[in-house]
Amino acid sequence: MQPRRMKHFGLSKCLMSLRGSGPAGSEPFFFGLAAMGTQIIFLRKFLTLFYGNELSAGITLSFWLLITALGASAGKRFFSPAQPEREILKIIFAFAVFLPVTFIAADFFGSAGGAATGKILSPFFMIPAVFFLLFPCCFLAGALFPLFCAFRTGEKHVSAGIVYALDAAGTAFGGIAASFLLVRFFSPLQSAWLISGLIFFLLGIKVFSCGGKSSIYKFSKIMFAVFATAYMMDVPSSIEDFFLKKRYAAHNVIISADSIYGNITLIERQGQLSFIKDGSYDFSFPGGNEDCYAAYVPLLQAPNAAKALFIGGGPGAARWAQRFPLKEIIYAQQDTKLMELYERWASSGVFGGRLRLAEGDPRELVKKSASEYDCVVVNGSLPLNARDNRFYTVEFFARAKIALKEGGILSLSAESASDYLSPSQAAALSSVYKSLSAVFKNVLAIPGEKTLFLASDGDIDMNYEKLLQNAGMEDDAVAGVIVLNTRSSRLKWMKDAISSSAVGENRDLRPLAYYYGFFGWLETFGHLFGKTFLPNGDITGTVFLFALVFITAVAVLSGRKTGAVLFATAATGFSALFFQILMMIVFQIIYGQLYYRIGLISTFFMAGMASGSFAGSRKNISCGKAFSALLKVQAIYIFFPLLFVFYIPRLFEGTDFFTGSSGLFFMLIPFIYAFPAGLRFSLSARLEGGKNFSGRLYAADFAGSALGAALGAAVLIPVLGIYKSCLLAAALNLIALMRLFSYNQEGG
Repeated sequence: MQPRRMKHFGLSKCLMSLRGSGPAGSEPFFFGLAAMGTQIIFLRKFLTLFYGNELSAGITLSFWLLITALGASAGKRFFSPAQPEREILKIIFAFAVFLPVTFIAADFFGSAGGAATGKILSPFFMIPAVFFLLFPCCFLAGALFPLFCAFRTGEKHVSAGIVYALDAAGTAFGGIAASFLLVRFFSPLQSAWLISGLIFFLLGIKVFSCGGKSSIYKFSKIMFAVFATAYMMDVPSSIEDFFLKKRYAAHNVIISADSIYGNITLIERQGQLSFIKDGSYDFSFPGGNEDCYAAYVPLLQAPNAAKALFIGGGPGAARWAQRFPLKEIIYAQQDTKLMELYERWASSGVFGGRLRLAEGDPRELVKKSASEYDCVVVNGSLPLNARDNRFYTVEFFARAKIALKEGGILSLSAESASDYLSPSQAAALSSVYKSLSAVFKNVLAIPGEKTLFLASDGDIDMNYEKLLQNAGMEDDAVAGVIVLNTRSSRLKWMKDAISSSAVGENRDLRPLAYYYGFFGWLETFGHLFGKTFLPNGDITGTVFLFALVFITAVAVLSGRKTGAVLFATAATGFSALFFQILMMIVFQIIYGQLYYRIGLISTFFMAGMASGSFAGSRKNISCGKAFSALLKVQAIYIFFPLLFVFYIPRLFEGTDFFTGSSGLFFMLIPFIYAFPAGLRFSLSARLEGGKNFSGRLYAADFAGSALGAALGAAVLIPVLGIYKSCLLAAALNLIALMRLFSYNQEGG
């Protein structure tokens, strides 16, 4: 669509066109603004509760959309359609009441879910908890749309598409407000408190108005006064502090702070400081033998090393490296807030002399280096999210090899068990092992409390008794553990355990290691469950074929006429949210800071939806032209995933436009991709018309979007990889296009 064709359908004109008797036509806009701010805060909250895993974002978005779809479907059944304007006010009021209560309940669940010492929450606890927490607000938000339509679509120049467009425009503005104001300066509960207070204020001054008298206005003024007073008394912060201390009851909570990379909580017990990042244990100070072990094993292989790089796991291992005759030791840390807290509370003045802190993305540091390091140590854990997985892929290993001097060594840590590997652990470690073997000539896996991988194009000497003696460290505390773990029998056991798995290489665009890490997470809480559903071997072809058969069956069984439109709407919703999840994961891979930018990605996505909705709501579009345009939109969604496959390599080449500091690509593409999705809703609404169909259409859109978010994060991208997932999205929209042609033949 040409921009000039949209100029008469801007936001201000649409808002003005809805003014008149009854509720202000700007209600969908203002409520969309509040709802989007709420969604972004929820996403960040659950990223914090569930260790920053993108699956939590997928589950949150999926449940958000699914429950909203249920609310939209039920909106005309459980609420009085005879007086939709009064029902609207009641629902908005109830939403404002439930919002802060939901965040208080989330803090309660976080303190009651068995994560008191930074352990990961059980998925059997997490999934129903997220559903329960989201249900009140999302159901009420969904119920509003058909009521908005019921009240306004009888007016001149007002259509369901206009209502949808106003809602989408409000979400775009809400995303901007949340991203640049709420998440920067306020905690999640404070943000929810402010949004509820704003809603009560708008209700009280009758911005949301139904005409005549209503007790809602009086109660809203009272609630606004209560919320304002409580906020000035710092009640939201006191509630959050209470539950934080309850969660870490056995520890002394020193501080909890947010950075652009996530939440950091510092706790203390018996003189030991523990750093908790996004609800999961990161590292401790003093670190003890674990850090010493991570430094000794690789550096003993390079007695003449001059320069070493340490990534992840806190500065402890880098500090132990000072026992070796290195000229320069670099500890790379992306999260500067974490280092501020470390130097303030753990060890001030730790950096200086030979040990230097390199701020910024460690992956980017490695990328810009060539033949610079004798040793690179990644002192992390088995990846459970795309942010950590980016240091365990073939692509990173290839860059690390270039950064190493000839014969240099790369060391990699991954959590496991000393004497037994579960099927999921073996699969994840096997994927990392095969990825290292694809880049380096020699790769060894050393068992222990953490599996330690050594990779080099030079020889790797496993006679650690001799290496320790040569370094004069045979009496050190970790010497016996190193010698024990590097015995030939132990090395053979580990090699047999991980080489027998049929999994593939772990790559940026197919993150198998963190996918199998997810099954390891399941095994932690229910061994049989994780073992039962653990894929055996490469299941890419099976998943792809099953998905195609399932999509085709749903399309055939979706019914005639309206079923074709509803299926196509669900397909577009699926593709749009799948793409949003895909962009989040790719952004995480490149930048590692999804926590900071998740709001902006969602905002530009909704801005595209709003623009498309306005463009499709023109009053002079006939049903015939609307159907023709609908076919073109569906064809665009076949083309878009294929185009993205073509551009993916450029994302990782480091071109400024794609991956520069501004991240312009990640702002523009969601807008462009979402524009046709907003357009197609307005076009679809014209084909059948009617208030009931608008609610069904809205529900189909959100149900498809919910599946796209859940399957994209949990199955498609990890199992199929990004390329094949995009091909599947294209196939889905091709089937939807064929189904629309049948609608035309049936006389639609």
